Amino acid sequence: MLKKFVTLAFVLFMVIPLVAGPPGQKYLKHGIKISDKGHEDRRFGITTGNLIRTRISNFGSIGGPGDRNKPRLEWPIYSGHEYGYEMGPMIGAEVIARTEDGERDTVIHIVDDAIQDAGSEEFEPLPGYANPSPPTEWQGWMAFSDKPETWPPVWPDGSTEWPGEFGPGVVTADQESYCIMTDEANTGYQDEYGPTYYPNPADSTLHGLGAKLSFRHYQWAASLAEDIIFFTYELKNISPTKLDKVTIGVFGDFDIGGYPDYGDDCFAFDSVRNMVYTWDSDNSSVNFPEGEDIGWLGFKMLETPRDSAGQELGLTAVTSFVYGTAYALQDSVMWNYMKPGTFEVPSEPMDHVTIFSSGYFSLEPGEVQRFSVAVIIGADSADMFDNSEVAQEIYDLGYEFTKAPDKPNLVAVPGDGKVTLYWDTQSEKSVDPVLEEDFEGYKIYKGTTRNAKTWGKPITDALGRQVANVPEVQFDRVDDIEGLFPIGKNGFHFDLGDETGLVHSWTDDNVANGMKYYYAITAYDTGCVEMGILPCESPITLGGPNVIEVVPNAPSAGYEPPEVTLQHARGFATGEFIPVIMNPQEIKDEHQYEITFDDTSTSDTTYSVYDITEGTTLVTNCAYIHGEDMGDIFDGIRLEIINDEIVYDTSYWTQGDCRYSFSVEPYTPGGIKYPADYQVVFYDTVSAFDISGTPANFRVWNATDSTFCEFFFSNTAPVDSILGDQDAIIPIIYQHGNPRGTWKVTFHQPDTSALPPGEGDGLLVNIKKPFDSRDVILLTTSVAQANADSAKSQLERIAVVPNPYIVAAAWEPEILEPTMAQQAVGTEHDRKLDFIHLPQKCTIRIYTMSGELVRVIEHNSTVFDGSESWNMLSRDNMEISYGIYIYHIDAPEIGTRIGKFAVIK
Repeated sequence: MLKKFVTLAFVLFMVIPLVAGPPGQKYLKHGIKISDKGHEDRRFGITTGNLIRTRISNFGSIGGPGDRNKPRLEWPIYSGHEYGYEMGPMIGAEVIARTEDGERDTVIHIVDDAIQDAGSEEFEPLPGYANPSPPTEWQGWMAFSDKPETWPPVWPDGSTEWPGEFGPGVVTADQESYCIMTDEANTGYQDEYGPTYYPNPADSTLHGLGAKLSFRHYQWAASLAEDIIFFTYELKNISPTKLDKVTIGVFGDFDIGGYPDYGDDCFAFDSVRNMVYTWDSDNSSVNFPEGEDIGWLGFKMLETPRDSAGQELGLTAVTSFVYGTAYALQDSVMWNYMKPGTFEVPSEPMDHVTIFSSGYFSLEPGEVQRFSVAVIIGADSADMFDNSEVAQEIYDLGYEFTKAPDKPNLVAVPGDGKVTLYWDTQSEKSVDPVLEEDFEGYKIYKGTTRNAKTWGKPITDALGRQVANVPEVQFDRVDDIEGLFPIGKNGFHFDLGDETGLVHSWTDDNVANGMKYYYAITAYDTGCVEMGILPCESPITLGGPNVIEVVPNAPSAGYEPPEVTLQHARGFATGEFIPVIMNPQEIKDEHQYEITFDDTSTSDTTYSVYDITEGTTLVTNCAYIHGEDMGDIFDGIRLEIINDEIVYDTSYWTQGDCRYSFSVEPYTPGGIKYPADYQVVFYDTVSAFDISGTPANFRVWNATDSTFCEFFFSNTAPVDSILGDQDAIIPIIYQHGNPRGTWKVTFHQPDTSALPPGEGDGLLVNIKKPFDSRDVILLTTSVAQANADSAKSQLERIAVVPNPYIVAAAWEPEILEPTMAQQAVGTEHDRKLDFIHLPQKCTIRIYTMSGELVRVIEHNSTVFDGSESWNMLSRDNMEISYGIYIYHIDAPEIGTRIGKFAVIK
C-alpha cells in the first residue's frame, strides 16, 4: 500500500512536535525507546486451515505493511483478494507513574499494541515456543500444529507434544498456532520526557505493564466454518502490582477490495452480536473481475473479560476514524477510544481504522483474563451474519467442533508421460471429536498453476459463487454411503463418492513431459445428517504434506528399470507375494531384505521387513496381507500380499493308472482344516493300520511336515484292507492329546470294471496354506541403469520441445513475483526450451545458422531424467533472437546427434 507509507511519512513529520505533551504517551520516540529484547525470537506463519489465508506473527501483528507481510486476510485462499491491512490486540491500563522526584503520584494511561504501521510493537515473543533451527522451507515460522517441523525440540514445560489448550497432544482444530508474548521489551515509560512506570518498583528490568499474552489461532476446514478464523488470547498480570483499570481491544485497519480501493469502505457495529463489520460501498474494485461481488468482513467478540461479579463485559467501545488521523502509538488517544461507552462510527465511506474494546476490569498479580475474537468473512451481509452464528456455536461448544480427517502424506513419482501418486493411510485413522471414526474417502485435484482455485472444473452454488472444484479422481469406501450428501449449503451438496473402494496409489497418464503439475489429495468424512453436520474435507495448502509439484520427463537414453527378485527361502505358504516398485528412484543397489511372518502374537498374521544389507528393521508387524495396497513402503517398495485361507486346492493321481475319481472336503463334525499337503501311496497288501486298528493297503505321508501321519479309514462293506467305492481316508492330527480329523478324501468307482487303487498308484492332495512363522521371503534389488548399447540406438529420439518455440511454452514455470520489465512486456513465465531423451552425460552446443556458438550446456543427470532445460540466454547472458538454430549433442562413448529448432517471436 504505497498510500499508507506516503501518508504515514508525511503525518509523522508534521505531528511529532505536536504530540509530545500529555503524560503516558510514547511521544513518537518509539524508534529509540523500544528495546530489541525478544526481536531475535520473532516468527511468523501463514494460516491455511480453511478459506482465510493470512500472515500472523508471534508478537501480535496480523498482516502489516509491505509485501513481506502478505497475505492479509486473503479470501478465498490463494485468490489474491485481501480484506485487511493490519490488525492486532491492544491492552490498556491506567497506572500511577513516578515523577522525577520519585513520587508515584501521576496518573498515566499505557496502551500496549502489536501494530507495525505507526504502532509501538510493545509485545515480543518469549523464547522456546518455536523451532530455532527448522528445515529451510519453514525458516522463520512460528509453531503450527500441522507443521511439527516448526515445533521446538522440547517445549518450555518439558513436553514434546503439541501444547493443546485442552491438554498435551490435543489438537483442537484442523490448524492452530501457539505462542506467548510479553510487553517486557517496552521501555517507553522510563525516559527523560515524563513520568516513569515500573510494574515492579523493586525490579527495573521488568517493563511495560507486566503483561503476558498467550495467543492461539484456530481454523476448521468444515464447510460451515471455512470462512472463519478464531483468535484466542489469555492475558496474565506477571507483575506484583495490581492493575485497577484495564481494557482490552483490537486495532483493525481493514481494506475491503485491497489496494488502491480502500477509500470507500463502510463500517457498522452490532452490540447485540458483539460484532463490528465492514464492506465496500460500491461492491467493486480494480482487484476483482467485473461483476464479481466483494465479501463482507466482520470481527466478533466471542469471549470478553469478566467484571468483579464474574459477568462478561461484552463489547463496550467502538471507534472508527480516518487512516492517518491517529496512530496506535498514541497511548492517550487510544485510551480515549477504548473508554467504555465510546461509540463513534462514521456515516460516510472512507479508509477507516477501527478500535473495538471491552473494559474496564481489574487484574490482580497472577490473575488471568481471556478474550476471543472471530474473524468472519461472508459473500454478502446475510452470509457473514450466518457465519457469525456458526462462530458463536463453535465457541459455545468449547471449540469441540467437527474436524476434517488428517491430511494424507503424498508422494509423486515422475515418469515418461505419466505421474504416479501414492499416499499413506493416516487419514483413515483420524478420530473426529464429534463423529469419531468417520473417514469416507479421498479426492485428488490437479492443476498447472499455484492457484488451487483452478485445480479442476469449478463448482458453483445457487448464488453463482465458486465453492469447490471437480476432482480429477475420487475414491471412497464401499459402505453404502454414496452420492450427494442430503443436506446442502446454498444449493451445493457434497459428493460422497460412488462406492469405488479405497486405493493408495494412482497413475495419471494425461500429462506432457516437461510441464509442471500440481497435485493435491484431500481426505473427507461422512458428515452426519441427523446432527446436521456437513462432510468435512481436509484443506489444500501449498507446501503441505498433501500437496506436491512434479515435472514428468523421459528417462535417460538407454534406461533400464530397477529389478526386484523374489525367493521363497523357507516355508510352505501358497499365497501371492508381489513386490511393487512404487518409486524407482529409491531402489537400492544389490540390497537384500528378509520378510518374516508372525502368526502367534496377534489375532492376525503380520509381516516384518529386515534389511539384511544394512542390519536394520524397516517394517514391523504390518497386518496388510489380504491384497490391500496399504503396506508400509520401504526403499521405494511396497509389498502386496494375498494370504491364502486354509482350503482345499487341487488333487490328482501322481502315478499309476487307477480310474477311481475322488473328492476332498473338510472333515466334519469337529474337524480341523490343517494346512498340509498329503500324499497317499497304495500297495497290494496291508501296509498300515488306521487309528482304530483297521488294516489298509496304503500309507499317508504329510508332505508339508515330512512325516507319515495317522489316519482314519472309513471302509464300507465288505470290510477289508482294500479301498473301494465310497471309502474315505481322513488324515489325523492330535489336539490336546485327542485325535482330530482334517480332510476327508472320498473315492468313487466310475464303473464295475474299474479296479481299486493298488501297487504303484499314488495320490496327492494339495491344501492352500497361509503365511506363518515358518515362512521366510528374500528380496534382492538392483538399481536402474543406463545401457550404453541401448543408448546408442536411441540417439535419434533426441529432440527439442517446443519446436518451434512461440512466445511462451505452456510448461514454463510461473514467475510468482515478476519484475517491472516482465510486467511491462506481459511475461508471466520464465522462458525455456527442453532437450529431451538425452544420454545420462553429454555436451549440448547451440549454434546460429551461420555457425556462431550461442551456448554450451553440460548435461549430467541421474538415469531417471533425460531432459535438460535451457533458459534461452546466450553465453553472454543475453536473450536470443528469433531464427533457426542448430544443436549438437556429444555423448562420450555413445555418439553424436545434430538437429534444428526454431524460435518465433
